[in-house]
Amino acid sequence: MRAALPRLVEQMPPVLANILGVPTYASFLIALGIVTLFPWLLVPSLLRAPALGGATYGLLALQTTWLLNVFSHLGMTAALDGHAPGLGSAVLLVVPFSVVLLRRAVRDRWFSRWALVGLFPLAVALHALVLPLLMRFASTLTGSA
Repeated sequence: MRAALPRLVEQMPPVLANILGVPTYASFLIALGIVTLFPWLLVPSLLRAPALGGATYGLLALQTTWLLNVFSHLGMTAALDGHAPGLGSAVLLVVPFSVVLLRRAVRDRWFSRWALVGLFPLAVALHALVLPLLMRFASTLTGSA
């Protein structure tokens, strides 16, 4: 990502740069760390009350968001002429795990059909609203905003 980030920033529309700040490698790592560690905050809730509740739904929403994020990796691949960092793990790990998890949630009726369908607009909102705010926060922490 260190090498690809300047090319991605170059292609970033000015309005997006105003929202995100100018992401640096350090701000990218901070945002990635938060996105990676945040789900672990939900795990204690699952360990205390493993029944299907809010923490489980939250983790399903995050996994659905990561599945949606695969499409941004595909878009970055096109923008970078053939390869984007994270594409391999997105396609080889995130897609299969997400499909298995979501199929099981549907098959075993973890939540109502409408709650499961609601994961997708929720994932779009998380990806479109929360992720840019997280990038802006990380850029502010590194002084690049």
